[in-house]
Amino acid sequence: MELKPASYPLRIGVTGHRSLSDESAVADAVTRVLEYIEKTLQHMPARGGMDRHWYSRAIDITALTLVRPLLKLFGLPAQGPRVAAAPQTELDWTVISPLAKGADRIVARAVMTKAGANLHAVTALPLDEYRKDFRESEDRKEFEELLQLDQTPTELHNEQDASEIDWSNELHRSQAYYNVGLYVVGACELLIAIWDGKMAAGFGGTGDVVRYAIKRGKSVIWIDANEPHRPACLLVPDAESKAPFAGAKVASLPSLPKQLSLGCHRLSAYNRDPLISEADLKQATDREIAQLREQASQAGLPRESLKSIEQNLLPLYARADLMAAAYQRLYLFGAKALFRLSAFAVSIAVLQLLFFPLANWLIAFEVLAMLAAVLLLRVSRVEVWHEKWLNDRHLAEWLRAVTFTALLGDHHRGSSTATKFPFYEGPDQWFVDAFQGLVARVKSETPAIEFKALKHHLVEEWIAGQAAWHARNAHRKHKSAHLYHWAGVACFCVTLVMATLHMFGFGHDDHDDHDATIAQHDHEDVDPHADGHEDDSETRADPVTEYNRLGDLSLWISFLAVALPAWGASIHAIASLLEHARIAERSKRMAEVLERIAERARRTTTIETLAKEICIAEELMAAENHEWVVSLKFRELVLPA
Repeated sequence: MELKPASYPLRIGVTGHRSLSDESAVADAVTRVLEYIEKTLQHMPARGGMDRHWYSRAIDITALTLVRPLLKLFGLPAQGPRVAAAPQTELDWTVISPLAKGADRIVARAVMTKAGANLHAVTALPLDEYRKDFRESEDRKEFEELLQLDQTPTELHNEQDASEIDWSNELHRSQAYYNVGLYVVGACELLIAIWDGKMAAGFGGTGDVVRYAIKRGKSVIWIDANEPHRPACLLVPDAESKAPFAGAKVASLPSLPKQLSLGCHRLSAYNRDPLISEADLKQATDREIAQLREQASQAGLPRESLKSIEQNLLPLYARADLMAAAYQRLYLFGAKALFRLSAFAVSIAVLQLLFFPLANWLIAFEVLAMLAAVLLLRVSRVEVWHEKWLNDRHLAEWLRAVTFTALLGDHHRGSSTATKFPFYEGPDQWFVDAFQGLVARVKSETPAIEFKALKHHLVEEWIAGQAAWHARNAHRKHKSAHLYHWAGVACFCVTLVMATLHMFGFGHDDHDDHDATIAQHDHEDVDPHADGHEDDSETRADPVTEYNRLGDLSLWISFLAVALPAWGASIHAIASLLEHARIAERSKRMAEVLERIAERARRTTTIETLAKEICIAEELMAAENHEWVVSLKFRELVLPA
């Protein structure tokens, strides 16, 4: 089945001067910037993960060509060539603007020319007070016309306490203007600054907002207010730079989507990802629909209440779930293979040195193992297995929750995503913005459901179902951790036995006999012409070659004493990577907490109290998923060192 690619919600903010010497030139500059943004973001390279240098691209293509057939040989999913006509990710434009005269309105009007664009108006003051800024009739008229484009404008300082503020005080007013600039920076992804490059004489001016945006890590596109004909540029953080102000420097506009909007780049990659075939997607979607209908039937939910979820959400969930599972398999295969190839290379080197000292060609297998590790690592970076696994799984779990919480309709206060940890950036949130409108539509299309049936479905099939899954997962992970532990212990014990035998000289008799044979051979090796005999050296056997090293017990003891620690280290590295023990404990605790929430939810008697417990469960699952992503974010594949 073919899914319509999700469009990307691009939020453009604006800060700038009210008085501009050449508004027409500034408007043209803004138009050029928007066209550049659109062209850049909708140009998705055929191989987004490849390096731009030709020699690196050649290495990438070679690695992909060699590794993909091997992945298929092991029964793993492997990407095929991208379809040349893969759908582009459309942009949903939104401009966040205070609608003041000058820069605010120029950018707002330019963005609103885009098809389907939206305006998010935000006023620095309560609306009635803010209107006093526009004394001229034409100025007020233009403001009101633009304000009509936003049905729900945001009024800052509109709370009850703000009514006591003396807005005629210049300091209060400047603080309000600065606050609205901070709001715009926080709400946008790209900030267009129409600025003269000078810091504000007072407080709260354009320069202050630009400085704040740079510190927040926002992408700031600078159009020189005095010379708008000059090419726009990007302001980026630089601790050593002094221009245009301390801590920032001027750079050219990004030429790659990933550099301009990481969220748009990742959504585009997700939309175009060819890993899952249409047949597999249809099969998975049908399976999810059948499961949902069975659960609904047990709860007594009417079939029509599921229609919008089946049509809009389940296909998205099925695709995200399939892709997450596929990239997880690839990532885990790559991680295990890197450690095992390292141990294999050590084993080959020791084997050749001890048993086949004259067969240097065996070292080719060691070299091949090391090259295979490098190629596998390269492919994992090109196809971004680790990042896609985490992002797709996070998306799948969010969509799984939404397929249940959407049934609450207006009683659900919103799709929860966990707050970011203070020290570590969590998973991307581009999917929330991309699918939020669709989720809202599903909620609006879902009819009211009888309370008893709704409670049974949400509590038993979702919360209790997730608790049961975590309980099973805890058992599986504990069992796997146990197996890895004893495999490591076995390697250690055998190594200890081999080292002990080696220390006491066990099995060295054969080796001593061989050394004696070599010594006797050297002693008898006299000049063959001394007594008139012909040279028969070609027919005499070399005792080194004749000696059967494979039957020497001491060499096998030495081999195992060296090779087994390498395999034990690979087992330990894989076990540390998988973290089965930690995950088992986490799932055990999640199962306990979810079961307590389910028990409380079973005792609810109103839709409001049920919705409260559902939101608690949703936030807990979101936090657990968020923590999972953070814990794995720093575990990209690397060569064993």
